[in-house]
Amino acid sequence: MLAIVLVVVVISNSKFLTDVPDCGELLVPHGSLNGTSTTCGTTRELTCDQCYIMWGNGLAVCESDETWTFESECVIKGKVFVIYSKPVVQQKLLKF
Repeated sequence: MLAIVLVVVVISNSKFLTDVPDCGELLVPHGSLNGTSTTCGTTRELTCDQCYIMWGNGLAVCESDETWTFESECVIKGKVFVIYSKPVVQQKLLKF
């Protein structure tokens, strides 16, 4: 009896479908992210350099589409003003 084995390899964007999505390194001006992992599902926390403060929640998450969800930045102390209206809803970042 003769058996034929057929192996099919599917490639998407030059990557095997079994590869874990990788977001690559995220560079943050005036700050750094803890850890070294850049694969899907990774959450990294921002630390700002001396004389800078964090604006935002400071968390970066690597998504399955190989992009970082990250809405924070390090701003120089004294350059951030938070303006509150009653009952407290607006926040504005003023850059000089």
